[in-house]
Amino acid sequence: SGTDHVMLADSTGHGLVAAICCLPAIDTFHAMTQRGAGIGEIAESINSKLHQTLPIGHFVAAALLAVDYRSGSITVWNGGIPCCSFINRHGEREKAFRSAHPPLGTLPPEAFDPQQEQYRWQHDGEIIVCSDGVTEARNAAQQQFGEDGVLQAARAAQGHDTATRIATALQQHLQQQHP
Repeated sequence: SGTDHVMLADSTGHGLVAAICCLPAIDTFHAMTQRGAGIGEIAESINSKLHQTLPIGHFVAAALLAVDYRSGSITVWNGGIPCCSFINRHGEREKAFRSAHPPLGTLPPEAFDPQQEQYRWQHDGEIIVCSDGVTEARNAAQQQFGEDGVLQAARAAQGHDTATRIATALQQHLQQQHP
């Protein structure tokens, strides 16, 4: 249809437990995307399924995005993802999509808000989405990489291999020692 759907899902916990908690979200996302559902409806359905199936205290932070290349627009539902931005070809952030909702699975279906945010880009750019595993990564001095670290690396990339540049900057940050 000219629109790509993207989801970044980050479950509570680590390893197999976290992976298993994400499976219902992934299955629902793929099935509903294939049926042509919008991201608000998809987020609502995932929330309902997770609310019914996950153990108490478990949830899935997620950003769901619909990128429509024909209209030049991005639609975002963000529940708990700290870094979700559109950057221009010079690596400058044009739009931040802040988390406006709690993570999926935390609210009962009747309290869920499917409200989304939309942005129309004027020039080519990239979307950066990363979980708290990136933004909260601490070096030996206990300094977080932060959203600023992600955006600085994106600016340095200037639209060329941005993901690799961010990964390299994160690796360098983690290797920093106490002053």
